[in-house]
Amino acid sequence: MDPNTTPGLSPPAGVEPNFVDPYSLQPQRIAVSIVGFVVLALSVIIRVYARVRLGKFNIDDWVFLLAGASFATIIALLIVAGAYGDGTHQWNVTVAELKKVLFFHNLIEIVYAVTMVTIKYVILRQIQSIFFPHDHSPLASRTILLLIWANILLYTSLGLSIVLQCVPREKIWNTEIEGTCINTNVSITVVTALNVISDISISVIPVVSIWKLRLSSMKKLKASAVFAVGIFAIVASIIRLYYGLQLFYTNDVTWAASPMGQWSIVEFITGFLVACFPYVPYVFETLLGRREKTPSMPASWHGGGSHNPTKPRNPRIRVERSWKTLKGQEEESQGISYKVTVLMQESDEMAASHSNHGYIT
Repeated sequence: MDPNTTPGLSPPAGVEPNFVDPYSLQPQRIAVSIVGFVVLALSVIIRVYARVRLGKFNIDDWVFLLAGASFATIIALLIVAGAYGDGTHQWNVTVAELKKVLFFHNLIEIVYAVTMVTIKYVILRQIQSIFFPHDHSPLASRTILLLIWANILLYTSLGLSIVLQCVPREKIWNTEIEGTCINTNVSITVVTALNVISDISISVIPVVSIWKLRLSSMKKLKASAVFAVGIFAIVASIIRLYYGLQLFYTNDVTWAASPMGQWSIVEFITGFLVACFPYVPYVFETLLGRREKTPSMPASWHGGGSHNPTKPRNPRIRVERSWKTLKGQEEESQGISYKVTVLMQESDEMAASHSNHGYIT
């Protein structure tokens, strides 16, 4: 049997294998990948530029860069896998090509676990630093910590199950050799289902926090919209779960599994947008010359330990004198409200509103 001329799956009755120009989902994958690369590049530039300029580049940002490198790797691996036949009916893929596709599938799932755990860590830490910088809400802080550790354990388990899928590992893509394997479809499906729950939790926490602020409904909607973009991640993960379930009912792996790659890219695009959105107003104002090089913001925005936020030096922001004398939880809530103000770019009116009303618990 020549692996270069033998189809990877017996075709349906009346269908002839097409190894020359079969229909493929590769064009759609390339289009989504281009969008993914553009969003990744912009999000990295915006977040890193802002964090460095603010003088607050820390471990969270290194994790963010690791997530970015992993995401870029996934996109590259998906495109290469598509070139070998991923996204094509398996009877139109030779046995030799199928081995390469299965090899890349395994690598993609491993890097997927790394990308997901890192970008979710960054988003959860971002939510914590904006809304709960000094643990004024123990329940919320514990929930975030629980989600961080749950994601670490979840995706570490997934990664290990993929790495140890077969003994020896070569049997993952070369079914002709002797060895033993586990069915990773089960673990991937379970993790994908739990991923949906995780995405919902991450989207709900900031929105609930925003709606506790004493702001107009319109301002709450604007601020919530920044984090509600996570809804797209929820939709993408649900669709990815749907296609994952199809693998239990077909042997046409190269065709059935392909959409999972595209929807993974969509899910990651959403994650990187959420990770950079809070810095977009700051970067634009800086580039337009509306901000000083070293901005003066509340300590809680910078992640500092002080509970006494300093008055912003931006002349467009008018903060009442009484704002300086606030203590305890009121000070923390001022910092939170101020961050939402910066996020929405409505500094004048919002700062005055925060000084008078603060945070509702």
